[in-house]
Amino acid sequence: MTHKFQIQHEVEEFSLNDFRNALANPQFHATLISRLPGTKVVIERSELVNDQYHMQRALNLAANIPKLAEKFLQDALRIKRVELWNLGNMTAQFKFILNMPAEFRCSGQLVEKNGKVYFQQDWEVDVRIPLIHGTLARHAEAEIRRFNAIETEAFQATLREFCA
Repeated sequence: MTHKFQIQHEVEEFSLNDFRNALANPQFHATLISRLPGTKVVIERSELVNDQYHMQRALNLAANIPKLAEKFLQDALRIKRVELWNLGNMTAQFKFILNMPAEFRCSGQLVEKNGKVYFQQDWEVDVRIPLIHGTLARHAEAEIRRFNAIETEAFQATLREFCA
């Protein structure tokens, strides 16, 4: 069963064009990634093709799990993140591939209204572990929301740097 939820962020100090210019810059993405939690980060693809920006990276996720569980899981929380930004209509598709029976997907859109930019995200969490999939999906939502807040702060800090 797929668990669905939405996240929306409001950004007041940047225009949609600021986002478009930053998202088209591979150095912006590299700087942003360096500010995010995670270990053993490998950028597998970072490429602008026409008005589409492709980013693919793999990393060990810095999730809130008990220390004892970390010892047993080691690289079990390694994820591959695939992003596709359409800079023409400012939409994005994200796919998170885990090395466990689960997958996270997100469709997003940046829109400008009344001088503010909003980033609307529609998430789908698909955990394929019988009996406990619902509990794990809700826990995954909490972790996605936590990480999303961290990523939003890092995104805005990186935008400030690149728009200065």
